[in-house]
Amino acid sequence: MREIFVNFRTGDQDMAAPFLYESLVGWFGADAIFFSSHSIEPGVDFAEDLLLHAAQCQVLLALVGPQWLTMAGPDGRALLADPEDWVRREIATALAADRRVVPILVGNAPRLTEREKDLPADIARLARAEHRYLRRRDLVADLDTLQKDMKKLIPWLRLRSQPGSGAHISAKAGIVRSGGSMEAVHIDHLSSPGENLSDIIGSASSDAGLIEGTVRTTHIGQWDRRSPAAAQDNPEEWGSREARPPELPT
Repeated sequence: MREIFVNFRTGDQDMAAPFLYESLVGWFGADAIFFSSHSIEPGVDFAEDLLLHAAQCQVLLALVGPQWLTMAGPDGRALLADPEDWVRREIATALAADRRVVPILVGNAPRLTEREKDLPADIARLARAEHRYLRRRDLVADLDTLQKDMKKLIPWLRLRSQPGSGAHISAKAGIVRSGGSMEAVHIDHLSSPGENLSDIIGSASSDAGLIEGTVRTTHIGQWDRRSPAAAQDNPEEWGSREARPPELPT
């Protein structure tokens, strides 16, 4: 089952939902994200699939645009007033299943805290849920906050590496050479296109793609070192080969 469910209102800040979906896919991969127009396979009962994923996701992100509360249907009534409204049903299903629901306020959307009386009873809890933002003027910071939130709430999700990345390391002790080994190596920065270093990291902490750890007696005969030598290193002792390092955890 997909961990993150993207809930959105068609016609209310329409570009926000696909933009957020693409950002999430870029971070965690498409298999972790449920987005109705991309995730429901041909021939599948869409109603059943929507509610199943809403009930079993880890986090539902409810995009709330400026018209989210007031957008009306053909009869002039607010869409949220209809118990069969899909935005409402998805949120209500997730809340009933005790899933984490996070309102994402898009643009100048009003905070729901003051509008709880306007919400149907089955989604009224949404007004008391801590919200996040998706604003053009603060887009980088808002996306960074959301990425960190998802990693904290769903700790087994792994960030996908970005194109053009590599690893930069500096030796604190021992000699590093082709076919050799190293002890007590501090990994200053690591971002890697699909590689896996889980077998060489003894202890590590990770934040937004940065990993710091200690490695002991590690064979790195096929490590392709791409960074300049540190002051305490002997560049001639570093091996450089075309082979890529071991792969990062997925």
